[in-house]
Amino acid sequence: MKTVGLIGLGALGIMFGWQLQQKLGNDFCVIVDEERKETYLRQGIFANGEPCQFRFVTPQQASEPLDLLIFGTKIGGLRAAIATAKPFVGPTTVVLSLLNGVSSEEIIGESYGAEKVLLAVSQEMDAVRVGTGVRYTNMGCIVYGEPNGELTARVTEVERILQKGGVVGRPSREAKRILWNKLMINVGVNQVSAAYNATYGDICKKPEVHEVFLGAMREAMMIGCKEGVDLSEDDVARWISLVEKLDPNSFPSMLQDVRAKRYTEVELFGKTIVQLGKKSEFPPRSIRCLSRK
Repeated sequence: MKTVGLIGLGALGIMFGWQLQQKLGNDFCVIVDEERKETYLRQGIFANGEPCQFRFVTPQQASEPLDLLIFGTKIGGLRAAIATAKPFVGPTTVVLSLLNGVSSEEIIGESYGAEKVLLAVSQEMDAVRVGTGVRYTNMGCIVYGEPNGELTARVTEVERILQKGGVVGRPSREAKRILWNKLMINVGVNQVSAAYNATYGDICKKPEVHEVFLGAMREAMMIGCKEGVDLSEDDVARWISLVEKLDPNSFPSMLQDVRAKRYTEVELFGKTIVQLGKKSEFPPRSIRCLSRK
């Protein structure tokens, strides 16, 4: 595995992408259409104030398939990104999606083939989008693995190429569980915060908000269990403990998007759970109400 491409320059895309660009050089590229390329070149992209000199490549310039393709888009731009990146995908291309939730892998697999997609989730970073750049002190890591939990040769190869690119990759036999565990807290914290204009302190201390927070997490837990994922009340308790330790005046990304009138990731969180609930005949009432707010 040698060549790596990224599509989507959000906070994670810029943070991981600039690291990969500096370490891998011409073996790394950012996939863009002509219009977006012109915008990026005109406005500039910055990581911790440093201008990022990305190697931009358009679909028309695709010469051979990439070994590893990473998606860093928002859900609203995912399908367009899939179409844009398709010329870079070949029979042995491996795909990682850094999108939140558990649905992007399936959407990508419908176009490229499910066998190309590993499950992945980003963790432990503190990246914040600022204008056309990103600021962070901790780059965190990418946890990933096969859907069936096997530590295959390509899982090892992805770890090697990420390490070469200066990005920490953590192979896991429990990638599916990790994705669902993160979805559970995103449903509870992000959607509740956005629906009630609530800070972390509000979520912990306001009875009505706290009750919906707990209900949403438990509904996500139940749906996950019906999907064969080992989630429990212990996971809920750990997330409660974590939220209680956060700055009570701060709030998560979805409320930031709501206040800035940006597109939100409600489709990745609550709507995914509601759809899976219909399939398993388990009605997630709290989450359904949050998704409609």
